[in-house]
Amino acid sequence: MRKKANLIRGWSAAIPAGLFLPVSAVAAAAPAVQGAVGHHLTFLFDRFWWLVLMAAGIGLLSGGRQRRRNPFLDGDRVLRHDGAARLSHWTHAAGCVLLLLSGFGLGFFLFPRWVAGPAGAALLMNLHFCGALLFVFGGFYWLANTIVSPWRLREHLPERGSLVEGVTHYAHILGLTRKTVRPAKYDGSERLAFLPIVIFALLLIITGFVKLAARFSGIPTGVLATATWLHDISALVMLLLFCVHVLLGAVVPWSWPLLGSMFSGWVSRDFARRHHPRWFAELEKPKALEGDET
Repeated sequence: MRKKANLIRGWSAAIPAGLFLPVSAVAAAAPAVQGAVGHHLTFLFDRFWWLVLMAAGIGLLSGGRQRRRNPFLDGDRVLRHDGAARLSHWTHAAGCVLLLLSGFGLGFFLFPRWVAGPAGAALLMNLHFCGALLFVFGGFYWLANTIVSPWRLREHLPERGSLVEGVTHYAHILGLTRKTVRPAKYDGSERLAFLPIVIFALLLIITGFVKLAARFSGIPTGVLATATWLHDISALVMLLLFCVHVLLGAVVPWSWPLLGSMFSGWVSRDFARRHHPRWFAELEKPKALEGDET
């Protein structure tokens, strides 16, 4: 019951926040967008910068207290993603979408700005602020949860043969080879994508904090320029990784059961047996059937 209550509280906080933050950003810039003469533009990064630090702290505290649940078999279905995994995934994903859209809208490198005038820039900056809150919370929540459940990191890390497994897996799906592989919970391509996603998400957060600090304290010009350059490069890489992730994880038909599990937490027993046989074999062991929290 305690675990269930923790998850309910987590989702109860995350869902309203995910809806409230973008709406508040639009509302903060609405008078300027409507053309109110002499309206003082509100930049949330200037007025409420401390909320970004608070999002990191709340993520660490809540992620560190959340107990994880092992995958287990339950009749004709298998628990693949527990509530903690889904919470960190969707807050991080929502933040990533807001950051990428607003960041490109503000323009960088050779990409032109999508809006003209200070009002439009204020709106995008405020949306960027909301994205930062969700992205930072999701990242620090995952970090704390990984620290208290370190064995879960191993199922994401690349292993010997991950590249060959990933290529063979998709070649078989596309009918280019009859050879099959026996993926664990995550196949080779997912394992290979894990480290770049973590590294560039970390770079985005660190350089984002440097850019945030520059708004209210003295940061050397060279340090700020380097942080900005790394921030922009990381955003480009994250955009590419995000597009590939969405394509392979949500668009192609064979990924739809896994997409459903990111909402419900469950996949069918038959799907797990056919598409992740090594993982399914582990679940059939007596210790995995218990489904205890760890």
